[in-house]
Amino acid sequence: MEINEGQVVKFSAARDLGGLSPDEQKTVREKLSNLNGDYSAKIVLDYDGQERIVEKGITVGVKTITPEKIEIPSFKLGEINRLVLTLTSNWNTPTDVEPKVQVYSSNTLIAELAANNISIINSTKIDFFWDTKELPYGQYTIRAIALYEGERKEKDFYFSLSENRVSVEESGARSRRRMISSAIIISAILLAVFSARFIKKKFMKARLESLINGAVRYAEYRDVKKAAEAYTRIRQIYDTLSEQEKKKFYDKLMKVYNFIRNQKNKKIEF
Repeated sequence: MEINEGQVVKFSAARDLGGLSPDEQKTVREKLSNLNGDYSAKIVLDYDGQERIVEKGITVGVKTITPEKIEIPSFKLGEINRLVLTLTSNWNTPTDVEPKVQVYSSNTLIAELAANNISIINSTKIDFFWDTKELPYGQYTIRAIALYEGERKEKDFYFSLSENRVSVEESGARSRRRMISSAIIISAILLAVFSARFIKKKFMKARLESLINGAVRYAEYRDVKKAAEAYTRIRQIYDTLSEQEKKKFYDKLMKVYNFIRNQKNKKIEF
């Protein structure tokens, strides 16, 4: 079996389907990568010692006309500006297309631009002309539309107009940039929160170590009152720790407690 585009062979495969009875059907499945369009299929039949070649027109894939991008080569506010729309086709034969461009401010249609119908194969550029008289600075949506054979394909582009800058970008690119910006901001906030918590925990642990050492010194000097006060502050910090962190300080805490309690000739109530 061969699939041809004119005289060019686009695909060929040898398949022995065995014998076929009258009215019997057999299905042949092949993966036809990157083939979209109208082709002719050539099939070789071998029967009763004879060979016969049958050709039949076939359609592969789904026809799609896509608005790819919009360009504004040189924008001058208040004048009639040229917009260039690029359309692409995945089909191997020409397709008649009615192109349109609509301009929206928020959800309000403020301009509808038209151009002559075209016949497209592969890719083509179409000029539209937009009268920007009395157009204020702001954000606009430019919608590119391709109408063909009862189908409609459209794509939105964001048009930003300010005193110092004019830009046109695909809506998907803007959304991705916003997502990336949001992700960066969220990451920065989370990092700041975790950093603050880490610093706080580190400070609390250092404070706890300092109080433990101080309580031991007070007990050694037989300053029972200050030792008891230090122990009280130690317990206050200790109670705020996680169970895992408490395990790390438990032995030191009990050492301080017992050290103070066992001082000769002193009695501390806890």
